[in-house]
Formats: sequence, C-alpha cells, structure tokens
Amino acid sequence: EDLPKDLREHWVSTDGRHRVAAFPREDLNEDAALRRFVAAVRSVAPDAIGFPVIYLEAGDAVVKAFQQAFLLALLAITVLLLILLRPKSDALLVLLPLLLAGALTGAASVLCHIPFNFANIIA
Repeated sequence: EDLPKDLREHWVSTDGRHRVAAFPREDLNEDAALRRFVAAVRSVAPDAIGFPVIYLEAGDAVVKAFQQAFLLALLAITVLLLILLRPKSDALLVLLPLLLAGALTGAASVLCHIPFNFANIIA
C-alpha cells in the first residue's frame, strides 16, 4: 500500500495477488540452462508465464512439428515411390541417398555440437 499508484497497478492485481519477477543466473541462450530455469520456476509456480516459458514451449512445439512433418513426408515419399516404381528395389535405391544424407547431417550436427532446437530448425 506504500507503493505509488503506477507501481501498485503494475505489480499488484485487483484481487491482491502480487507479481513476481525471477531473473536467471545462467545464460538462457543455452537450451539446458533455459530448461533448468523454467523447471525451477515451475517448481515454485506451476502456472508461471513469461518469455522463458513461452520460448521453451514454442521451441518444443516447433521441434515436435518438424519431427512429425519429417516422418509424414518420408512416409508419403516412400508410398509414392513404391507405387510409381515397379521393382521395389528401385524405390529403396532412390530412398537410400536421402536417408544417408539425413544420417550424415545428423552425425555432423552431433560432432559439431549443434543442438536440434527451435533456432537451428528455423535457420
């Protein structure tokens, strides 16, 4: 009640709940640090919101969507190849370079310590 009106309106709701701001010690540009921070905040306030929570959830949603899209595209390509190419071995020969390129790209990202996350998918 000692706060000026502008601050009180910003930090105290009409029903008396107070806004809390938490600041991380770590650099939240690192995925592991972001996950630790959000987990720590949620352990105290499960319904907490804010940029770190939104960024983490949006990033997880994008990664999941890209994984689903990849699997559906691979399935659709495989089905089309099996329908269009009479010898089934030809379908495998067409798919093999695609699968090999994907595996090598994944291996290179692991060797170069490039995480599979929201920012790297969009980039």
